[in-house]
Amino acid sequence: MTFTLGDVINAARDRHPLFAKTRIPDAVFARFLTDYQRELLSKAMQRDATVLSTTFSVSSPLPSGNPTGIVLPTYKRVLGGTVHLTSNTDNDPELDYPLTIVDYSLRLRTRAVYSCWITDNTLFQIGTDSDWEDVGSFDVQYVAEPTSFTALTDLFTLPDSARPCLVARSAYMAGNRIQGLPDVPKFDTSNLADDASEAETAWLADVGGQRKSRTSSVREVW
Repeated sequence: MTFTLGDVINAARDRHPLFAKTRIPDAVFARFLTDYQRELLSKAMQRDATVLSTTFSVSSPLPSGNPTGIVLPTYKRVLGGTVHLTSNTDNDPELDYPLTIVDYSLRLRTRAVYSCWITDNTLFQIGTDSDWEDVGSFDVQYVAEPTSFTALTDLFTLPDSARPCLVARSAYMAGNRIQGLPDVPKFDTSNLADDASEAETAWLADVGGQRKSRTSSVREVW
């Protein structure tokens, strides 16, 4: 399931008749929700770093073919990567290896077999073509930075479970925005504030709970 910017704006307006479009234009909601979605994703990643992670794949990755580096999608955080070999040997039966991401200052001292460093959204492979000649491709796992909203039909990056947070926080923003307008009676936003806080707390707890329910270690059984 997916939901749009327009869905959230309409649901927020439903919270009170004073939240009419004439008082709070769609563009105001769009700018607010652009920032709040990014903020909410950052908070979720503190509970589970892999939430909404995806992969970017690079094929035939010889360093000589990428002298200026490989431009990555706009990301909030890079989590790691996996190298896929084209063949193996009896002495080395594995086909997949970790892609080690090192700090720029350590790029000349790393001992990892397949490693890289990232700066300015660009990935640079460490080593020579001979170091990477058996690599068919590698994947970079990352969490994307949500894009800015520009149309009511734009989809949210966050899952459906986050929708109550977005609606409640938008309604609270709307309540604060109309304070002091000459044609608006005195308006108490305390209930909206409580709803927004409770919705966010509940969703973030759910994100953390999902992480705890996953296996974090593997014990060999002989």
